Amino acid sequence: MDGVSPTVLDFAEDKAYTAANMKRSTEAFAERMASSDSLKMGLSTRPRLLVWGGGLTIFYEGQLVGGLGISGAKNHEDIAIGKNTLAHHGFAWEK
Repeated sequence: MDGVSPTVLDFAEDKAYTAANMKRSTEAFAERMASSDSLKMGLSTRPRLLVWGGGLTIFYEGQLVGGLGISGAKNHEDIAIGKNTLAHHGFAWEK
């Protein structure tokens, strides 16, 4: 997206990192972290893990192959852009 702060690019990379390494979307990861105060406290000590919407897993032929991070818009818009992008290229994702 034109005119986006370089920090937003870092957010997108961290969303992709979170989705790929946690093997779930950042939205699902946020729901899990919200279930426990100790999980929330632990999350705050870990670099690169984000719970903002827009990080999606990438599956190809049933195998996790990476993560996609979209940032710069509202959470639901980042998620929709990510899902549309993956679907357009023939990839699947899991919540």
